[in-house]
Amino acid sequence: MRTVRHRFARHVSAAALSVLAAAFALPALANDSTAVIATGGLKLVRTDAVQMASEDLYVSEKQIRVRYVFHPVDGKELATIVAFPLPLIFINNMDANIGLPAPAKDDPLNLVDFHVRVDGKPVKPRIQARALVNGVDKTAILKKYGIPLTDQDDPAVFQKKLDSLPPAARAELEDNKLVDWNSQWDENNKPSATYHWDLELVYYWRQTFSGKRDVTIDHGYRPIAGAFFYMPSHPEPRVKKIYCTDESFIRAAARKVKGKDEYAALMGVQVHYILTTAGNWAGSIGRFHLVLDKGAPDNLISLCWKGRLKKTSPTRFEFTARDFTPEGELKVLIVKDIR
Repeated sequence: MRTVRHRFARHVSAAALSVLAAAFALPALANDSTAVIATGGLKLVRTDAVQMASEDLYVSEKQIRVRYVFHPVDGKELATIVAFPLPLIFINNMDANIGLPAPAKDDPLNLVDFHVRVDGKPVKPRIQARALVNGVDKTAILKKYGIPLTDQDDPAVFQKKLDSLPPAARAELEDNKLVDWNSQWDENNKPSATYHWDLELVYYWRQTFSGKRDVTIDHGYRPIAGAFFYMPSHPEPRVKKIYCTDESFIRAAARKVKGKDEYAALMGVQVHYILTTAGNWAGSIGRFHLVLDKGAPDNLISLCWKGRLKKTSPTRFEFTARDFTPEGELKVLIVKDIR
């Protein structure tokens, strides 16, 4: 497993119909929206022609599943593009705290095992991949020197390729702030490459909404979850603010490390999901159903949420609402024993 990292508080741009998944800080992915292919990539736009009649969302540490039912508002045909952007992924060999699984051999850019079905039939999305530095597209420069957009296949080979580049190539990469050779040295005390750019991935496919027939879109993927050590004896104010960890949560976490030393830690897992892109469709969500799964009965879960979350099993909590308009994003904290 190779580790990479999300930029804090960064969102991916999308497109005439898009499934927008964006992220805060560490983890997250998200809701469907609308997109057209324009110069520079997919751009997020709004449509009043299609309503999100329902959304069924399942969120856990290991999987996110979503089923949408879309309803054409005026009965007219709308041919567009549905796009699903990942959060920006920070490709860097010096500063990493997010684990990504190894890519599929037949689809090296499908880093989260994203898959989609439309009305029950599988659809193979295309992938737009770009390397960004401060929001500027630098993909062509990497391609010019045969440098892959990620180091997932073999980080050691990736590093060796960079360190074997001629001076002119090194100079162009350094001028464009993609790579530098002044931050670290190899075992022979020679300058070694430090690379750093944001990877933007957008999965997209062509979609037609026609007549009065509803369209069902199912998709799923492995969330890019952030992890950190959670110390019950020293709860961070920032964590409390983001996840609304109340006193009962803090006491429950303390009980899990009772009898251990003051700095005994648990594992905190963060999973975020962008909900507010539902506003790019006509009106509110007709019916919204959320399932949160904390994974194991003795795990703890916390989030800031308006509305009643009903416990429906030892690991699951559910929420259902009509004419639902998200007011913020879903940010879930799961705290568990370190195994």
